Amino acid sequence: MGRAGVAQQQQQRLVAAGPSLSDVLKPDDLAPLLQTEGVYDRLAEHLPEPDRNPLAMHELARSVHLQTQVPLLLRFRLLRFL
Repeated sequence: MGRAGVAQQQQQRLVAAGPSLSDVLKPDDLAPLLQTEGVYDRLAEHLPEPDRNPLAMHELARSVHLQTQVPLLLRFRLLRFL
């Protein structure tokens, strides 16, 4: 079986296991999570200094950039295990 077949099987297993990261990381779903105690602090340490504030995090959650990068991260994760 080639790389494409293995990647397809892995993706099917992930889909069968539950929702994808793209399904979970939706702007409307992230907004309430960012208001949860401790979540902001845990995420802030991974962001550049100018983005370490609640308004910037909410804007990032709604950004087209994040929404386009999540599927790419998922593909990279699948390819890494081939």
